[in-house]
Amino acid sequence: MLLHALHATADGTSEIQIHSPDTDVFVLSLRRYPDLCENTSFVTGKGSNHRVIKLRPTVQGKTAALPTFHAISGADNTGSFSGKGKLAWWKILQEADEDVITKLETLTVNGNPTAETETAIEKPVCQFYLLKTTITEVKELRWWLFRKKQAQSERLPSTQDALHVTILRVLYQLMVWNNDRILNPQLPPPRTMAGKER
Repeated sequence: MLLHALHATADGTSEIQIHSPDTDVFVLSLRRYPDLCENTSFVTGKGSNHRVIKLRPTVQGKTAALPTFHAISGADNTGSFSGKGKLAWWKILQEADEDVITKLETLTVNGNPTAETETAIEKPVCQFYLLKTTITEVKELRWWLFRKKQAQSERLPSTQDALHVTILRVLYQLMVWNNDRILNPQLPPPRTMAGKER
């Protein structure tokens, strides 16, 4: 859809409506808005229950971080954290410091997981499980929650290794999304992500 919207913009169209019930398409539309015509809207819902969302007033400073944020918090192909929904993640994103936002934006653009990026992702994951915590490492938070709250395993954050695998799934999804301008992108098989070092 975005490929066609980008082509329509290049051909000089003055208005575009992107119709989809899918959150992924909405997130990617927001991300690509700077390349789309000024009067681009996202239409979702069915029949008289549809909504038209103008992208221009919706785009904000954290828009570039949205694809990574959406993939980490649970996109169609990446899974999600047990018992945790998008609204809770959205609150965490709104309160995230500038360093975290910058790292999420960097991951969105270049898809290269560095130790600093993984550390930046750990911080909101920790806050997701324990709001306003100063703990920034999942292994430390797991121990704290188990020791202080007697939290059962399904209420604990991912282990360090499980979070790393989640980030690799996120990276692959971002690679797919980053090729949304290409008609028939040639993507490596997902198993190639397993070889990426921390």
